[in-house]
Amino acid sequence: MADKYDSSEVRRAIAYKISGHRTHDIKKFGRVGNIDVPFISNMISQQSGKCALCSEPMILSGWLPYCVYQFTIDRILDSLPHMKSNVVISCYHCNCSFHKNFSRKGRTCMRDCHYKKRVVNRWKKMKIHRGPVSGRTRSNRL
Repeated sequence: MADKYDSSEVRRAIAYKISGHRTHDIKKFGRVGNIDVPFISNMISQQSGKCALCSEPMILSGWLPYCVYQFTIDRILDSLPHMKSNVVISCYHCNCSFHKNFSRKGRTCMRDCHYKKRVVNRWKKMKIHRGPVSGRTRSNRL
């Protein structure tokens, strides 16, 4: 059953993201994770196109670089590759903003309203536990 989260445009966007993650996983872990387009498409559909962490609607295709609302395939434990048991679908902001190299300067959507809205809503209570990353979890950063 096709829905708005399973259009050919969204499937191409998912394939593009998975391709990048495969390259990263091989470089960092020496192996490829087991995620695929149907699995990610199903996750997006189950989440109604919303971020698993902040519940904000995500842009599923046609985003501009560094748009904070673009969807990402977020590893729960950064010490493991992109595996079906180790990913959630989250927005770019929730996935990347806690990394020490993330800079908000220049990391805004060209539409600008997204960044301004995110600043107001960015730290809603997180719904999942985040594995250790440099001794921190997503839930204890609040």
